[in-house]
Amino acid sequence: MFGSYQPELFDANAAPAMLAMLVEAQAPYVDLWVGETLSLIGEALAVTNAVASGPGPNELWLSFTVPDSVITETITLRSGESIADMVSAVAGRCDAILFNCSPPEMITLALEELSSVLMRYDPNVRSSLRVGAYANGFEPKPPGHAANETLLGRRDDLTPESYLATAQRWVDGGASIIGGCCHMHVEHIDALHAGLRRTL
Repeated sequence: MFGSYQPELFDANAAPAMLAMLVEAQAPYVDLWVGETLSLIGEALAVTNAVASGPGPNELWLSFTVPDSVITETITLRSGESIADMVSAVAGRCDAILFNCSPPEMITLALEELSSVLMRYDPNVRSSLRVGAYANGFEPKPPGHAANETLLGRRDDLTPESYLATAQRWVDGGASIIGGCCHMHVEHIDALHAGLRRTL
């Protein structure tokens, strides 16, 4: 029903019942909801609808995944949908917009585009939305790679120090939620904690 890297696998007909079941089952145990590795706007809206109509907390963070390389002139979601269209669809329906499970270089571009888009919104909208990111450390995926098709190697160049430097750039640009996704290990999180705890 869901394909993190393959938006065409998202089943809009099956999603509402599945998400409603997940929300109801987990509601007593969560402080906030995170819809993560979302690859298209329709998937994000299905999550927002499930949370809005379900029991439990209403705070919702939506985290999107972007391509591993720039395919078009401007960075997009993996679906090819623009970040501007994504913001238009979810602004006012979530408490934070993030990017995750994508290379840090692509997340940097996505955050820059998000910042540019948000500047066109009312200051009250901007101030009500937190921004964040947590990248993966995967080696580049081969062309035509399918989600969960194989185990992916870890980038040797993505050291804790280099990831911290990238994350600091995100914070300088306005991000306030920072972490690590797949293939980010304990040492990366330690570096983030030591390096960013005085600025977040």
